[in-house]
Amino acid sequence: MKSFCGKFCLLYAAFWILSALIALSPGEFNIGRAITEYTFWFRFAWYSYRRFLNPFVEDPYETNFNPLHHTVGAPHTFPHNEPDLHYITYTRENFTLEQAAIDTNNFDKAFVVKGFATDLLAKFDYDYVMENFKPDEYDFESGRSFEDTDVYKDGRKRNFKHVTYTFQEGLKRMLDEKLYLRFTQTLAPRNPEFNKALKGSIERLGPMFSELVGQVDKANRLCFIGMGTNSMTTQHNAITDNWFLQVAGTKRWILVPPEYTPYMKPHFTPTIAMGSLLPLYNESMGLQVVTMESDPGDLLYFPGFWWHEVHNRGEHMNFGCGIRPRESVARLLGLLNPIAAKPTGAFGAYLVLWPDALRVIYNALPKKMSGFFPSLDDFDPAKHNKWWSAEGKKKKVEL
Repeated sequence: MKSFCGKFCLLYAAFWILSALIALSPGEFNIGRAITEYTFWFRFAWYSYRRFLNPFVEDPYETNFNPLHHTVGAPHTFPHNEPDLHYITYTRENFTLEQAAIDTNNFDKAFVVKGFATDLLAKFDYDYVMENFKPDEYDFESGRSFEDTDVYKDGRKRNFKHVTYTFQEGLKRMLDEKLYLRFTQTLAPRNPEFNKALKGSIERLGPMFSELVGQVDKANRLCFIGMGTNSMTTQHNAITDNWFLQVAGTKRWILVPPEYTPYMKPHFTPTIAMGSLLPLYNESMGLQVVTMESDPGDLLYFPGFWWHEVHNRGEHMNFGCGIRPRESVARLLGLLNPIAAKPTGAFGAYLVLWPDALRVIYNALPKKMSGFFPSLDDFDPAKHNKWWSAEGKKKKVEL
């Protein structure tokens, strides 16, 4: 028996190493690029597991990531002349979830459905939400805008201030101040009418959504509200797929597939995600990107661990919510079989973020769970939402 177990473990270890090398290899293979990217991923994994095994070694917000990023060299050495990237555009009339699964190789590519839920979401404009949304308190980010993109210095993350206002007070101040309501998971649950509209929009995808993607009721609803071009989101990624519903305004999205992660200057965040030290994509990098726009009522989709930056367009309120199915977290098990990891090119991210994933999942569970093993019912969105504003609250500044 011991001999069998030993042989099985040896064979599995050999299979895993070979699979990992295949999964981490670049799409357009050449020896120089492969060595560079292998070196990057194993150094990044070392950063991650060292921090996990000894959390007192360094503060992740004070870590200088420049030595890691020097592994891939200067932008002129990045991959150029890569195959063009494309996304698919549907209309509400010609879109079905089943056909999209086929067209995108089981949701491995980005797409947008124009006018998908305009009739359900159009009423939630600035005047309507100001009058009808509950006056609950939220943490607003202060200071981020197109003119203020110097968010990193010396390879370290710069923390923006977070200020607490009621919903109505925050939106009023947005007219004159650089405030952004980001990543709030509590806005929809606290406003049942809007929550019902979001749920109805996703349910319009049909009964196969639960089977192909995940449960609508249990999915996180991350909402974002800004005013004109006074707000933006810099390059970042997350483990969950993003089914984004544009409620008001227009957003311009710049998406980068996960296979280019070594060139995006990634760093750790407090959740199962990465931020970028860029922080904005620059065409001089030469990497292939997908550029999309979402207008009111549109449904925009892109897979987990795709990098994305978001530019708010126009002069009025920009409002949208990302539906993030929690079932995506189960992909962490892809670490056991690297060549099966989804989406394409994301295995390196799973390799690096496993320690952070375990910590985030544990911290998002209540003290008393419904059973021995945690379930989707045990996950607490309000508790998990605290990761975004935790650093800002340490240095709360009232304006």
